Amino acid sequence: MVPLIVAPCTVDLLFTAQHPHLRGALRLDVSSRGLPPFPRRLIDTPAACTAVGERLLRLLSGVAVDAALVGGRHPEVPKPEENQRLRIMPTGHNFEQFLHPQLQHFYGLDPDSEEYAPAVKALAQDFVVWVRVHPEYDRPMGLTAENHFGVTWVYIQCKPPPKVRFSSLEPFEEDGFDPTPR
Repeated sequence: MVPLIVAPCTVDLLFTAQHPHLRGALRLDVSSRGLPPFPRRLIDTPAACTAVGERLLRLLSGVAVDAALVGGRHPEVPKPEENQRLRIMPTGHNFEQFLHPQLQHFYGLDPDSEEYAPAVKALAQDFVVWVRVHPEYDRPMGLTAENHFGVTWVYIQCKPPPKVRFSSLEPFEEDGFDPTPR
């Protein structure tokens, strides 16, 4: 999978759109792959470009699972379409409104900040370019971009997590699962 790496200007906008008390505390440059090389700096922009993209993909993956499991039965989780897709971008410039509270939480954004709207727009634009540029087999989560009368809509495939038997941590298969320990 090709990682989503956002532009440095997107990182700068997200950093300035954070709640002031979270800047430098809720770090944008920490990812599952590592810590910034200079932790005493408030932000390491090159490390943050990768970490911000990774967080966005994790957020969207969680949204897809939530929508598959409880979509429509919880006010904050929309129901996927009949083909189990959920639109996450109504334009190539912004995310669906139901994602904004989660974006605020994941990145520590202040929705009252002047930089909030430009930061989210920049993140959305980086994301839609990534979705368009990379072939579908190279994208996780069944992300697709469709052109509707000159406007790009982005969808995510909603699949529940696989059922797992916790005694063995193996996938549960209803046809012929052998419950004996290995």
